[in-house]
Amino acid sequence: MTNNRFLLHFSALLALVFFYGWNTEYASAQQFGGMGGGGTRMDGDEFQDFEAETIEYEYPYALKIPKGRRPQVQAEERVNALKRFSWELYRQIIDDDAKKNQNIVCSPWSIAMVLTMLFDGAETDTAKEIRKALYFQGNSKFFEKYLFMAAFNARGKKQYTSVEAPLILETANSFWSQEGYEFHGSYMDLLESRFLSGLFTVDFKGNPAGAAKEINDWCAEQTRQEIKEIVTADDMDPLRRMFILNAVYFKARWEKVSHAASTKLEWFHHADGSVSKTWMMNMKETGSSYYETSGYKVLRKNYCGNAHMLILLPDEPDGLAELEKTLTPKKLRQIDDKSKYQFVNIKIPRFAFDHGEELIETLRKLGVESAFDPAKADFTKMTDEKGFFIDVFRQKAMIKVDEEGTVASAITGGVGGMGGGPPKVYTFYADRPFLFLIRENTDNSILFMGRVHHPEKADEGE
Repeated sequence: MTNNRFLLHFSALLALVFFYGWNTEYASAQQFGGMGGGGTRMDGDEFQDFEAETIEYEYPYALKIPKGRRPQVQAEERVNALKRFSWELYRQIIDDDAKKNQNIVCSPWSIAMVLTMLFDGAETDTAKEIRKALYFQGNSKFFEKYLFMAAFNARGKKQYTSVEAPLILETANSFWSQEGYEFHGSYMDLLESRFLSGLFTVDFKGNPAGAAKEINDWCAEQTRQEIKEIVTADDMDPLRRMFILNAVYFKARWEKVSHAASTKLEWFHHADGSVSKTWMMNMKETGSSYYETSGYKVLRKNYCGNAHMLILLPDEPDGLAELEKTLTPKKLRQIDDKSKYQFVNIKIPRFAFDHGEELIETLRKLGVESAFDPAKADFTKMTDEKGFFIDVFRQKAMIKVDEEGTVASAITGGVGGMGGGPPKVYTFYADRPFLFLIRENTDNSILFMGRVHHPEKADEGE
């Protein structure tokens, strides 16, 4: 084992959209134009237009806004929208008997980013359905800027090199089109200027293997080799017109670290009543925010930087399904308000797994229907071609959690003075299925979420 491994290695999430052209003939090609002409910034309590050259980019991360301050009322609306979308999306993903008691990880943030890019190419009912599913109001640029800001907030104010950074959060967008196919220049400009998207042309029809390799190479680069394949040559079709992708890479250290010597084989109790042994990390902390109520406990474990993992642990091994059904954004706000920094004895299992999700049926349940129907889809802000629709919406993710890392900073917040006598010590033993959320600290926006039913399947030994 080495000392420079991060405790949380959550990376390699890709939201992928395939577009299919219904007609076999299409217009002759033109190459994509240059950078778009404008963007937005936050200034005072409103978003204001400004010239594109005043944006400060920090590639491959999203952007930073050097002078403006966070909008108040508008930001709160977008925070609530993303939280509502996150929970509705997650509930639809788990609403499948085939996934009962399965490990799951997803990023509502990444899916929202791709949907927002699609919204800007949509019209009529297609646009209305996407807007309604995302719960956002007004111009999409407000929601898009909020998505970037949520990720930017998670990074924290202090800047590091890529070698020393205790928290790395990188995101990138890309647009892949068929050679010889013409998309509207205004949409291409928007992808470049507002979404910082790379624009690429490949030959799906004439060189499917080569096109798949270029896309997969991009995915591997953006996820630091964690996901090396998101498409195959079989996904390349003569009618394929384009792909839209978003990649997210997240890697962070705990603020408080558990040493490998304190990790022991212990029993994990499954929802079906069975037990198995898994590697359990043992930690004693004074700086973890804790809350307990009837039916479950909640632990907020901080990362260095400006993000944290929230773990929700049912009292019983078979209690996670009920917890997932009853939790709402409102209840999460109440938990955040009531949680206090406490002395906590903590046990969390090592876990590592990947999860792939085909999302068309999930999004249909959220009301996005016409986008997937060649007779009804309206993406005329992208192209004039009739019958242009989405035939694949795919996400792939991987997460790994272990105890190793380096303490990079002190505890944020602390415990007040104790009166007479020893302080109360709480216990948080995650020896049964639990729910986790990775959130940025400023607005508690959900970047990633999932559940762990079988940690030992991913890590059965050292």
